[in-house]
Amino acid sequence: MRDHLVYDPTLRVQRPLYYAIIDEVDSILIDEARTLLIIAGKSQLPKNMYKTYDAVIKTLEKDVHYKVDIESKTVSFTEEGIEKIQKILGIDNLYDLKNQHLNHYLMQSMKANTILQKDVDYIVEDNQIKLVDMNT
Repeated sequence: MRDHLVYDPTLRVQRPLYYAIIDEVDSILIDEARTLLIIAGKSQLPKNMYKTYDAVIKTLEKDVHYKVDIESKTVSFTEEGIEKIQKILGIDNLYDLKNQHLNHYLMQSMKANTILQKDVDYIVEDNQIKLVDMNT
């Protein structure tokens, strides 16, 4: 703040500041936070694992093994759901750091099975799944 009060620029003590002003960033980060954010990149997961996680998710019962909040487009596993998933996958702790990728893919599969609707949230075109952003 003192640098803005000097009459001679040589009396400034701070280095030049580098910044950018991004208009409407709050809209992207907050208002549209319900929209899925997809960061492009090559998947490290073998394709057959998607089917495995999908099969695990399809064994779970709503309100017993997981909860869905349609308004915020979120899902969460209950304690019973976590125990069932751990038993099916043969792991001790779904939330262990070494199982972080499992949890991520299970959660994405759960969202795909419970929240997303074909021809509303996504379309299938040319054998590819394309997400629909209702805001744009």
